[in-house]
Amino acid sequence: MAGNINAFKDAEGFLNVEVPGEYGGKTVAEALRLMGLDVDLPCGGSGRCGKCGAYVKTKDDPASGERFVRICSTKVTGDGGLTVRLPEKLILGNAGAGTPETLEFSVKFEADGRQDAFLAADIGTTTVEAVLVYKGRPAEHFALLNPQKKYGADVISRIAFSEKEGGLERMTADIRACIGGILKKCREDHPEIAVSELYVAGNTTMQHIFYGATPAGIGRYPFTPVFTETKRVKGKDMGLPVENVTILPSADAFIGADVVAGAALYLTKKDRGAELFIDLGTNGEMVLRAGDRYLATSSAAGPCFEGANISCGTGGIEGAISSVTDPGNGVSFRTIGNKKPSGICGSGLLSLVALLLEKNIIDETGLMGDDHEIAGLHDTGKGGEYLNTGLFLTKKDVREFQLAKAAIRTGIDILLEKGGVRAADVSTVYTAGGLGSFIDPEAALKTGLFPPEFANKTVSPGNTSLEGAVRAGSDPSFVEKAGELASKIETFSLNDVKEFNTRFVDNMYFE
Repeated sequence: MAGNINAFKDAEGFLNVEVPGEYGGKTVAEALRLMGLDVDLPCGGSGRCGKCGAYVKTKDDPASGERFVRICSTKVTGDGGLTVRLPEKLILGNAGAGTPETLEFSVKFEADGRQDAFLAADIGTTTVEAVLVYKGRPAEHFALLNPQKKYGADVISRIAFSEKEGGLERMTADIRACIGGILKKCREDHPEIAVSELYVAGNTTMQHIFYGATPAGIGRYPFTPVFTETKRVKGKDMGLPVENVTILPSADAFIGADVVAGAALYLTKKDRGAELFIDLGTNGEMVLRAGDRYLATSSAAGPCFEGANISCGTGGIEGAISSVTDPGNGVSFRTIGNKKPSGICGSGLLSLVALLLEKNIIDETGLMGDDHEIAGLHDTGKGGEYLNTGLFLTKKDVREFQLAKAAIRTGIDILLEKGGVRAADVSTVYTAGGLGSFIDPEAALKTGLFPPEFANKTVSPGNTSLEGAVRAGSDPSFVEKAGELASKIETFSLNDVKEFNTRFVDNMYFE
């Protein structure tokens, strides 16, 4: 931890922190940040999600005892300050100081024989992934949480924070420090390699923050970004130890470089009939290729699939329940990294809801009698043990899921109609993003997230945003190709479709 923090971990696993009275008037979360300890605020501190609960005790009034509060809205009081007991899951550490985790390779490469080295990065709302490429081959693959997570789990929260005094500067500094940390790790692990170029893809908001441009216009009508074109910047101007930085092009405020890159990789072969590319994460961005036309829209699913507004939800991190099945001999679940369950991520939520529908625990309206406790065999791939996880799915969680899946499904239906394409005529559905990369196609069909005509048509190529950044570094013409595609994409807002609300309500039901 940075700073002089008086803290210790108690027997229950809570971090006990002394917050001095000098922070009086500030929220507990802001005081902790100023002390050098970052905490997770999924809704950006707006008080919506209720996930920043902790125990506080006022030193000047010990008789009042300990109380459970939301630290995003509770202010430090009293000359003596407060004692705060924080659950471990709230603690993020210090901005930009996370150590990048080395991963096995999951990104496709095409060797080109180039001798120089570059770093390709995907700046996601929740996670940052990067690949060091040397001589056309992967040298190392990194991943870590986006340090901006403490400002909110979704782009809307980040945009709101950017409009606070110093907010944009803080987030820009954090994400550049994060990328700088990865570059530092590259130098440490591969001192023989000089990284000269950095290629970056991400959604439009994340790219604006990384570049240092305000994303405020993306958050309000008429949803106008500062830029969508390719940006090329000297590394020194961004405080990064590379010669040049290339930020890949976007199509509009909501169809970012992550989606354009995926479409440029997979939707340009016209002999395959109509095809659909869907990026499923905090939102659902989708591109349809119908003949020579490229149509796109974005469906505001909210952060449900990132776990932000689900009671026991979490991002796609180690310990997250990623799938729930019943092979016939009882419920079995798998976690990322085969670790002890710590929450449920988007793919796990989707498969759990599908299973509960199959068992008639949830009916077609979304009604579930009681909160459902998650228990069963923890599948580690090498056997496992039966666990009562302490995690649960609430009736409110089911409703949040219905809202998210209705938004995605309605977006798909309207996009196909505008393109003059029937669902049955779509040859391939490519799914990417935080949920899309790990989606269970059968669960997507059972819950009505996808139309039934998509059966046996779904392909999950992985992190196509990162793959696009890798391709840009390997083949400079890909940047131009992506830019040309971005200019061809016809975008429209679902807010302008009159029948959207009626269709949305219909899609709330489970099929």
